[in-house]
Amino acid sequence: MLTTAFKNLIALLEKHTGVTFVKADQEGAVQPPFPYVVYKITSPYIKERNAGFSSPYEEGGIQYDRFQGQHLFTVSFNAFADDQEAAMNYAFQVHRWFLFYGQEAVSEQNFAVVNVFNIENRTTHLIDHYEYKYGFDVQLRAAFEELKALDTFIESVEITNTGG
Repeated sequence: MLTTAFKNLIALLEKHTGVTFVKADQEGAVQPPFPYVVYKITSPYIKERNAGFSSPYEEGGIQYDRFQGQHLFTVSFNAFADDQEAAMNYAFQVHRWFLFYGQEAVSEQNFAVVNVFNIENRTTHLIDHYEYKYGFDVQLRAAFEELKALDTFIESVEITNTGG
């Protein structure tokens, strides 16, 4: 499932960077101490031209219609820290993980990196101080499979001439 596999990626990113990763938009969430990275799946399903295909499949004597497909999804990452340089450096660590270090881990979760977009300064000015953050988006391709049991089969058909 997409969410389980993605959570596995986040755990590997935490291990690689040594930084806490926080899911965005969580009601009542407490801001962790700096540094940390916030992630948000901004586009969970982006249809591609060839969305997939259907084929017959049998397992355990049961006939299935199997649909295998792929879709894209986009994730936004923002690294927060005490100062600009630290925030930028954590963003670079995550960025490089998707470009290089994490390629095998991404593949093991049935994802493929499609695009790793530019790192941007996303710092915001709050009332009396700055919230230093640098971030970027990643577009991943996810493979999936759906099975639908087929209840009945037509073994044979008798065709008769109705005169015409």
